[in-house]
Amino acid sequence: MPPSDKPEPPKPPKGPGFGSRRGKRSLKLLRTLRGDGMLLAAGRSLAVSYQLDLYADGDRTVGSGSLDGDFTGLAEDLEGGEAMLTLEDGDPTPVTLETVEDDGAEFQMRTDGA
Repeated sequence: MPPSDKPEPPKPPKGPGFGSRRGKRSLKLLRTLRGDGMLLAAGRSLAVSYQLDLYADGDRTVGSGSLDGDFTGLAEDLEGGEAMLTLEDGDPTPVTLETVEDDGAEFQMRTDGA
């Protein structure tokens, strides 16, 4: 049978917050926080600008975001490491640095109470 001339419909995006998956709940965006703060990581204190997206995951809050700052030469020391992000309002937030590049980083908020 020859192939159809009709294109396949687009597949739904995968990842947090897109529909429900068997055995998992969808995440619901609660709010986005933006501001200037300080990151304490690997014995260093860095001035950063942040964007933190907070999601409801059942009865708990989870978050992820990005940082802008000067991380030149620090990727090897910081990537995958635990850090403390102090938000503009002074709240300390434990994070894990996922990817680190010279001009910024991406992170996941830790919920382990650290």
